[in-house]
Amino acid sequence: MFTRASWLCITALSAVGSPAFAHALAPTDRREHEWPGNGRTLPRDPLESMTAAEIIRHWGYPVESHDVVTDDGFVLEMLRIPHGRRLGMGAQSARVVTWVDEMAKYDAPAAIDKVLQLNGAGSLYWVAHSQGTIIGFMMPAERPEYNQKVRALFQLGTVGTMHYAKGIARMIIKLSIAFRPLTRVRKFNKEAIKLRELSSEYNLDAHEVGFHNPAVMGDATRILCPPAKVGQLCYNLISHYTGHPSKAFNWVGEVFSDCAFRSRAPIYFSHSLLSTSSWTLLQYIQNSDRNSVDHFDSSPMENLRRYGTVQAPPYNYSNIKSDVYLFWSRSDWMTTPREITKWWIPHLKKGVIKGAFETPSYSHADWIFATDLKDRVFNRIISIVRKHEKNACHE
Repeated sequence: MFTRASWLCITALSAVGSPAFAHALAPTDRREHEWPGNGRTLPRDPLESMTAAEIIRHWGYPVESHDVVTDDGFVLEMLRIPHGRRLGMGAQSARVVTWVDEMAKYDAPAAIDKVLQLNGAGSLYWVAHSQGTIIGFMMPAERPEYNQKVRALFQLGTVGTMHYAKGIARMIIKLSIAFRPLTRVRKFNKEAIKLRELSSEYNLDAHEVGFHNPAVMGDATRILCPPAKVGQLCYNLISHYTGHPSKAFNWVGEVFSDCAFRSRAPIYFSHSLLSTSSWTLLQYIQNSDRNSVDHFDSSPMENLRRYGTVQAPPYNYSNIKSDVYLFWSRSDWMTTPREITKWWIPHLKKGVIKGAFETPSYSHADWIFATDLKDRVFNRIISIVRKHEKNACHE
């Protein structure tokens, strides 16, 4: 999860799931799913335009910035919370155009090595959500030596192929598959003409796509999704994309009266859809269509150069030896029970999955925005870690 729109979680919690960010998204005055009938739009929340480091500092936590150079020459900015109630390492990439294969092969290993260098440990625990879970599995599948450096993978809202996704996500995937020929118009270059080969199967090269103005996203959300019962567009959009949020989903920030409050929706959308790679999106479509987690399939000639085979090979998930803990929910439309039973269990080696914990009523977004994450998810993770660590602190 290393484009600027994404997050990687290492050792404890990322900035999205860390105590600092959880505190930012969990004010004490909250009314569950309440949209006052006469609600009015209030001034912009300063959190909308803050960077991850600024959000951490805003809530009183120390933060360090570390640069990490990957094997292929890119620089990643890593944010570290050196102390607090929990130790955490969040990473955000300085890459502009990258895709999932590179994240698993270069970014995640570089980030892990930096974490271990900073804390002096020989291994760590990986806690991830959504795309971070994909990277968490691809990395040891691609680079098995990192099994020794990751003691356990705690995967929240685990994503596999998304072949069984529901709602808007499934509709978008189906439409993308139908229109994929438009992105696969083949192009020639001089070398390809000489070899009578095609240089690239994708007309759509690797480009950074997304919205780069958080202020605009926040303002648009306030206009399209006012805090009133008649303005539930944002709630419906999230519901049909991730599944219906639980009652603990943190919608309301500051409540000013019975008919006015500052909605959290502008903050969420300001920090979403900022940036990703066009090839990352194409790879998701490819994997969903094939119901397989494969390397990015570019063209026969390019595949030969990258992988040594004409067709892009699948990731060998039998290489994964680190302990795996899956956190899932029937209300999560991105990771359905069918994907767990029909894909995850058959592809992971027997005995690797140490636990599969259902969290009822959680949508795919609840794993980062629910106000009861500490009690329902994080405490369970901490308990498991303490059993593995003889010298771990105890409450």
